[in-house]
Amino acid sequence: MARFCERVTSVPTRFEALPIEEGMFEWFAEEGYQADIPALRRLHPALMIFEEFLTRRLGTPGS
Repeated sequence: MARFCERVTSVPTRFEALPIEEGMFEWFAEEGYQADIPALRRLHPALMIFEEFLTRRLGTPGS
């Protein structure tokens, strides 16, 4: 995510892992939803990847 944020915003960004203290966040980190992305794309062809979402929301650098 940090790489996409940096690429879209041109702002130096780094990922810094923090200790997981809440059970819900531990579940997200270890298991998550296990989404079937290809099946979701068939149902929702306009589904965006994170970088595309950021670009649409924030614009491209210099715009």
